Amino acid sequence: MNGLLGNDLERVCHRAAELVARWGGGPVPDLGAFQVDDSGWDFRVFHVGPWCLRAARRPEAAVRMEREAAALAVVRTVVGLPMPAPDELAPGVTVGPWLEGRPLTAEDVPAVADELAHALHALHALAPSAIGVEAGEGHQEATRQEALEVLNQARQHRLQSPDVAVLAVGIEDPTLWSYPPTLVHADLTPNHILVSEDGTALAGLLDWSDLRVDDPAIDLAGIGCAVGEESGDLLVDAYLRCKPQGAAIESALKRRVRLREAWGRIVEELHNAGCRRG
Repeated sequence: MNGLLGNDLERVCHRAAELVARWGGGPVPDLGAFQVDDSGWDFRVFHVGPWCLRAARRPEAAVRMEREAAALAVVRTVVGLPMPAPDELAPGVTVGPWLEGRPLTAEDVPAVADELAHALHALHALAPSAIGVEAGEGHQEATRQEALEVLNQARQHRLQSPDVAVLAVGIEDPTLWSYPPTLVHADLTPNHILVSEDGTALAGLLDWSDLRVDDPAIDLAGIGCAVGEESGDLLVDAYLRCKPQGAAIESALKRRVRLREAWGRIVEELHNAGCRRG
């Protein structure tokens, strides 16, 4: 995929080095010191010494990046964890301090589940109006239609995963589409959750470009979807301990998390098969 800084990765690195030097007022960094993550759908990420430079791949991602920077100024004050603090260098290009840590693994979850659950509870309790967004009318039904579209794609491409049946049943269950929408990170996968090297504490939450109003179960499903439902259950249980809601509400949340885990795995399978983009 191309990026707003260009297509040829070597030239992009040169351009990124020049931008970091201009921003920091120092010499152009040696390209040998660069670490480049070129795997993201929306952004390229460059690790340049103590800095993180991020470049959007296309104009719509640049717009999301701009919204993300504005929202983080508010969200950072309530979540209580290290988060990106980007400055804009050019349209679709930001730089900020590099957050040290490594991606979460299943082995880390027991130690950090409570800390992550409290951070998510704080995020979900934040009024969407605080970052200038609101849930639209008919949000839940629109989301159910998105799930139905994914289900139809899975059937069209003859996916055999048991997740297809889980999604099909969930789409027809009205109790799974009556949740109160909250602010959500919406892409809380292990790669976006940093932990300390010994795995005993959270070191940061990354990539807030999908921040929006939606089902809080989305944020609880990312771990289970990626590293196993047992790990996901640890987070859900920790989240429910933050503010007990009663058996019926807790049961509905757990079932929505299962639905979201299945939905996420189906989307990933469609991506891997080249059947779906974005």
